[in-house]
Amino acid sequence: MNFLAHLFLSRHNDDLMIGNYLGDFVKGPINGQFSPIINSGIRLHRQIDSFTDSHPIRIEQRKLFSKKRRRYAGVILDVAYDHFLSRNWAEFSTESRTRFIKTVYQVLDYHSEIFPTRASFFLDWMITADALNRYHHLRGIESTFQLMSRRGRTHAALIGASSEIRENYELIGAGFMTFFPDLIDQVSVWGKP
Repeated sequence: MNFLAHLFLSRHNDDLMIGNYLGDFVKGPINGQFSPIINSGIRLHRQIDSFTDSHPIRIEQRKLFSKKRRRYAGVILDVAYDHFLSRNWAEFSTESRTRFIKTVYQVLDYHSEIFPTRASFFLDWMITADALNRYHHLRGIESTFQLMSRRGRTHAALIGASSEIRENYELIGAGFMTFFPDLIDQVSVWGKP
């Protein structure tokens, strides 16, 4: 899952949200540089990624992409699934999507002084570009792929990936709508003592 889903799955707990955001920026062992609940959020991020990558629907949907993009099919699906979460927000939350995103930006920005440099820079961009709202439209996710492609030549295959999402739009959307409730159920189990 990409940022929108990870943050949504933090269950409106600010510290879990911070940890879940940091999960893409803190690698290796969790060494206690953050509070125990933020560390739990980082672990939650890793559990979400592991569950997502091994889910049968995701494994099957990776095959929908061309050989040129197959290596990045997981990344493409992560972004596509954030798109489908955004488009189907009311199915999963009674809170408005725009209110939720505004709260996320405020919470993360307020705590950004504890973030590693890379996470802090990315947050600045995320807020300035209103990246979480970009997922709502295919042109927004294409701009996300273009930004991701700037990380290096190996990510160039991401440019134009939204065309393959468009070609398989109904299939990917249906897969998301089956997969995401499974993920929500799994996250609720992890949160129990």
